[in-house]
Amino acid sequence: MLRDLGSFLDATGWKLIWGLNLGNGTLENAIEEAKAVTAASKENLRAFEIGNEPDLFPRHEVHRNAPYNYDDYLREYRTYRAALREAIPNIDLAGSDVADATDWVAKFAADVGKDIKLLTHHYYREGQNPTSTIEQTSPY
Repeated sequence: MLRDLGSFLDATGWKLIWGLNLGNGTLENAIEEAKAVTAASKENLRAFEIGNEPDLFPRHEVHRNAPYNYDDYLREYRTYRAALREAIPNIDLAGSDVADATDWVAKFAADVGKDIKLLTHHYYREGQNPTSTIEQTSPY
């Protein structure tokens, strides 16, 4: 499957941002996954994000028990970053990839901005509305 992804990226010229599972994954799995994705995607890999929407982790206490805040995420991010850099020295990282907590983006930029390739945030113009259309969500 990753070989197919690599071939697709080569054929299209698209670049890849890959999210590593901080929510319920393990550090060991993240390292092995990052190695495999790096090998498959080669120069088409833009960066790895550590965690997807970590600001939502304590909601319904699915991934983390409340209270879980930015400082908790940053601590976990730094642990993953150190281990990933040890395993893959030139790995490019991105983040903070939050859903709602826009203040996390500014904090993340201040704390690790010089060490990441991309600063990311999700934007849902109509929230997560299943009836949303391109006409409703496009600002153009």
